[in-house]
Amino acid sequence: MRDRDLLLAEVERNPADARSVFYLAQSYYDLGDFANARTWYARRAEMGGWEEETYYALWRVAVSMGELNEPWPDVRDAYLRAWEFRPTRAESLFAIAARYRTDGCYQLGYEFAKRAAEIPFPDQDMLFVRADIYNWRIADEQAVCASWIGKHAEAFSLWRRVLARSDLPENERQRIAENCDICAPTMIEAASTYPDPPLLASPPRPGHPNAGVVVSLIAGPDLAATEQTLNSFLRCCSDVSRVGRFLVVDAGLSGPDRETLCQRYEFLDVVRIGAQLGQIRAQIDARFWLHLGRGWRFFAPESLITRLTAVLEAEPQVYQVGINLADAVKLTGASAPEQAVRRTPDAGRYLLTEEVAHGPAMFDTARLDRASGVDGTDPDLIAELGRRARAAGMRTASLDEVLCIAGDGSETTLYTPAFYDGQAAGSSASATVMVPMLAELTRPSSVLDVGCGVGGWVATWLDSGADAIGVDGEYVPRTQLCIPADRFIDHDLTTPLDLDRRFDLVTCLEVAEHLPPEAAQTLVDSLCRHGDVIVFSAAIPGQGGTGHVNERWPSFWAALFATHGYRPYDLLRSRLWWDTRCEWWYRQNVLVYATDDVAHGHGWPAMTGPLDMVHPELFALRCGG
Repeated sequence: MRDRDLLLAEVERNPADARSVFYLAQSYYDLGDFANARTWYARRAEMGGWEEETYYALWRVAVSMGELNEPWPDVRDAYLRAWEFRPTRAESLFAIAARYRTDGCYQLGYEFAKRAAEIPFPDQDMLFVRADIYNWRIADEQAVCASWIGKHAEAFSLWRRVLARSDLPENERQRIAENCDICAPTMIEAASTYPDPPLLASPPRPGHPNAGVVVSLIAGPDLAATEQTLNSFLRCCSDVSRVGRFLVVDAGLSGPDRETLCQRYEFLDVVRIGAQLGQIRAQIDARFWLHLGRGWRFFAPESLITRLTAVLEAEPQVYQVGINLADAVKLTGASAPEQAVRRTPDAGRYLLTEEVAHGPAMFDTARLDRASGVDGTDPDLIAELGRRARAAGMRTASLDEVLCIAGDGSETTLYTPAFYDGQAAGSSASATVMVPMLAELTRPSSVLDVGCGVGGWVATWLDSGADAIGVDGEYVPRTQLCIPADRFIDHDLTTPLDLDRRFDLVTCLEVAEHLPPEAAQTLVDSLCRHGDVIVFSAAIPGQGGTGHVNERWPSFWAALFATHGYRPYDLLRSRLWWDTRCEWWYRQNVLVYATDDVAHGHGWPAMTGPLDMVHPELFALRCGG
């Protein structure tokens, strides 16, 4: 306050002193007196003079107006006046984009963020240039808006570019890594399609002079899984032309499938040898060996060969570089912290590790041989390799993110015991809150839970006295079921379900997003086949989660239910919205579907509010608070 009083006195003595006027406005702003700050910034802008200071005054006029909650069109126009005065500065466009994103106007937010991103860092300016806005915040803003308007590939690319920066705060790194994974299902689907002919022609054939890298993979009985690995790798590995040989180990292909594989991918060298790592090593005659394993699906465009070989060149004690951070088999929402990584221009971010990767990884074969000396038929080569390499003082490394996942053809499922452990408590706690509400609304004697997982909801219904049954896939670990085995029915939910009976209530909660898009109608058909009242909840676009491949707005599902004559009734969300005992995704997504006759019989009010809603907890999670 003393600075303010001194500056006021100086301005009274010398009203034409632009610097004093500017710092008086600054003092008011720092004190939170935005009305006076606006007045004095506006006066400074009118005085002209040094362009940078004049621009900053115009920008702070807009910021002060926003703090005063003045009408948004007026605030926006003030920002635009600042940008028009100095179009080499992006702060105003960034602020407009952020406001439109906050208001849910994602298309407008995207357009302003994209325009802001075209403005380079003003390295000639000296006054209050925030490097973080130009270095990563604009790109992050553009990515957030892009993800909300369906531009998932663009959002994914922008977020990965931000994650590669060394100046990204660690709390923001975690948020952005999680956001990046939201876009992964779209990337996975796009990368799995059969490549264009130019991509198929790019890998050199065996014996090509550029034979410094050999790629190997194991083809099991499932041809589709092998093709997904090949397709996704060819689409994502932007420097695949550096591969001299593609070695495919036939580990159970049928004769026709083997012939089909060789016809579609003429560059493959398909061999029948043992599928143990040591047995494959005996077939590798190059220094760099990239082993893709079995059934993996790549989804992130990357110069994989360049990065992996660069790590091996930079680290003479490293004999293996894993592609995935922490040898992950699924999306983890993680990016290695900056303090843990090393960098080179070609390798990008990577880190030294202590364990041998089981997933896709590149070996330096000379170092591998020095590190292990393990017989090619050793049944546990990875464990033995790790022990002998550590004894020899050699290390492993990995890249800094997750670039591929274990697909349906691998021996690893996304829905592991750890997955069910992670969601069981929240699911059961939510059921404890919601089941009494549903019982009050419907008074069911029988309940069918489709996509029941380990049975938390079924158990709660059983405790309430209802005859309850759960249905889910064969991958659910039976040892983790919290219901009797005879209350669980094994069924592939992508196919029609018919239990030859109807139930008073059918529930399907946070399940539909795990099924492929082409199974959406089949799932809804199955639900309607089994009951007149259906409680349905499914992840919305941008929600994110393990195995989410079909996130849709409630209005999408309402249209499918409408084909059976069912309407949505919003009977629970207003009661649950702020109830933190219940997981926020249920509070955001749960609706009750029924025919008009059934709803009228229960006396349920017609729906009047919006179907498509975003819970504040999701908004804060995805937009950084």
